[in-house]
Amino acid sequence: MIKIVYQQKILKLLRSWIKYSKNMFKKKKTIALTLGYAGTIPFICSAILVWYSNSNNVNFILNTILVYSYLIITFIGAVYWGVALISEEENPVKFFPISIFPFTAVWFISMINAKTSVKILVIILIINFFFIIEKYFLNKKSIPKWYFILRTKLNIIVTISLLIILLNLI
Repeated sequence: MIKIVYQQKILKLLRSWIKYSKNMFKKKKTIALTLGYAGTIPFICSAILVWYSNSNNVNFILNTILVYSYLIITFIGAVYWGVALISEEENPVKFFPISIFPFTAVWFISMINAKTSVKILVIILIINFFFIIEKYFLNKKSIPKWYFILRTKLNIIVTISLLIILLNLI
């Protein structure tokens, strides 16, 4: 009798966990979309503000967007560290070097004494380089299609925003 009650409780727990998992996937996607688009706000605001601010404020805005861009690039790399950890592919090791590249590139860019316009151009190149890599991973089914669609939209917003900032510097 106790064994049957115990089994029923386990089954009930498993059913609720399955239901919870299905709901969490929907929530996970919604959270990723919301935070992803929210993450573009500093790029959009900076692209607008550099055109309407005085030179002292423009320098502050440029320094801020450089640091924010560095963080975003590093975050993109960290995504692939996570992909490597949870991947069920035969050879997930390929994700680790790719996940470290953005951090190394950002470190290098921040250390060199280059004009802000050059740094922004390099940031645009890195972000779009990763976009090409993500297209490859999508074709290999290493990342979900919805994530690639989200990254496509975010990539367009960020690239256009950075190009607008770059135009102000020319």
